[in-house]
Amino acid sequence: MNHVKYGALLALLAAGAATAQTPTAPPEDLGPRVGFLAQVDLDYGGDNVATVFFEDDDSQNVKAGQGMAVSVGAYFRPIANSTFEIDASVGYKFSTTAASNADIGVERTMLQLGVSHRWLNGFYLGGGLVQNMG
Repeated sequence: MNHVKYGALLALLAAGAATAQTPTAPPEDLGPRVGFLAQVDLDYGGDNVATVFFEDDDSQNVKAGQGMAVSVGAYFRPIANSTFEIDASVGYKFSTTAASNADIGVERTMLQLGVSHRWLNGFYLGGGLVQNMG
């Protein structure tokens, strides 16, 4: 699975480099080359970490990938007129259960490294690596 992630990241880097080297038209103003970024994610899925059982015989699975993440970081465009960007961020991800009488959940710090290609019409495609710490 890690080989697929690294392969996809490499392909995106190569596509961005090719785009940066062969511009077909003068790009519009893409804004600053370096900047601050803030990100909020809502994720669902992953392996079951725990199952919480309630007094009314109901239960809830806590999944490894689910939760809300808040991240901050920076982006960098290596060439001024390039549509290729690199970003890095650190974040906090948490997931809680519906228990009213206990504080049950999963918390972790995330490190993210990503790349993206922006088209001049405002759309972009990106990918990268995420490491959950703990």
